[in-house]
Amino acid sequence: MVVAPGRASGMSLTGNSASFRAALWTNLERLADNIFTVYSQVLHLQKVLMRKRDPVTHVLFIDLLTYAQPQVDTHSQQYKIEHVTSSPRVMQR
Repeated sequence: MVVAPGRASGMSLTGNSASFRAALWTNLERLADNIFTVYSQVLHLQKVLMRKRDPVTHVLFIDLLTYAQPQVDTHSQQYKIEHVTSSPRVMQR
């Protein structure tokens, strides 16, 4: 069976068109809801990190994350966060 460019094989335009559109819009709405939920969580986390301080050094937690540098462990392919203690904002406080 030869399929014209831009057409999916096995889909008839008459029978599946309405159900395909309904499924597409349902999935797009679900995706937008998930993106909004994750964005809201990140925004809340940022607000908390901007207000809370380390009880020992009294440095804002957001400053500690700003100067943390991610490094990839090549053996396990996992990310590690290594804190840089000589950052200018941390040293000023």
